[in-house]
Amino acid sequence: MDYYWLFKADADGPISDFRANDTSGDVGQEVDVFLEWRIFSDLSWTFRYGRFFPGQAYGDRQPRDFLYTGLNVSF
Repeated sequence: MDYYWLFKADADGPISDFRANDTSGDVGQEVDVFLEWRIFSDLSWTFRYGRFFPGQAYGDRQPRDFLYTGLNVSF
């Protein structure tokens, strides 16, 4: 599990997300949960879930959810 508190060093500085439409250093916070299961020596499954809580830099302050899952085959 990871926790991130995201901020800009300069409130007027750029940000790569076009939805951040306010000049504020408070970008937001994020919580990530991840699980990796090695099914066999050459096959693993990964599951990642994250929730981003936008800060003052965003006009739309609704939380955003992210989900990723995948299989990895090693040979």
